[in-house]
Amino acid sequence: MVSIIVNSNYSYALSSRFWLFWQPFIENGARSQLIYSTVLTLAAATTTVVPTVAQAQTVNYDASAPRIVSTDIDRNDDNHSITLYTGARPLTYVRVTTPDDVEIQEGVQATTEGGREIEAAIFRGLREDDRFIVAFAQPIPARTSVEITFQEVEPTIPDVGAFFNYEVAGKHLGLERLIPYGVARFQAAGGGRS
Repeated sequence: MVSIIVNSNYSYALSSRFWLFWQPFIENGARSQLIYSTVLTLAAATTTVVPTVAQAQTVNYDASAPRIVSTDIDRNDDNHSITLYTGARPLTYVRVTTPDDVEIQEGVQATTEGGREIEAAIFRGLREDDRFIVAFAQPIPARTSVEITFQEVEPTIPDVGAFFNYEVAGKHLGLERLIPYGVARFQAAGGGRS
């Protein structure tokens, strides 16, 4: 025969109602003690609170990742410029999605950070007038910044201080998919770089 002894000076923090309910069963013998210890164990197991530990998350920023470096508007010529960093792979073309109320009238000019002009052309989609490709005659070398200038941009009567958001993605040699660069933001009037 196995006897189980339950110490009434237990260290569990139980409510007084719980203790008052089970106290008569404890005093009635070993069978009651077995039941009490089982119920007490189950109650303690189900009411145990696991403390939540706050974990610090670090943001790993890769300085070699492709990204938008800056944007600029030349208000004299109505040109919008986006400076991109190519990242670790050569850049073959850029896909740009403009807002509905922006039209690029002339063309595009691409210049590397050293001032060298790169031959580029715009190809517009047949179905989507706001999405187009800026293709380069030669891939832009890896780890290079390139400024793409859209010439004669005509917004349709923008509000003062309104912003135009251009979605930019790039196609790199050796990768199958476009890499999203982010959103290039231009302020329509009354502002400078953004």
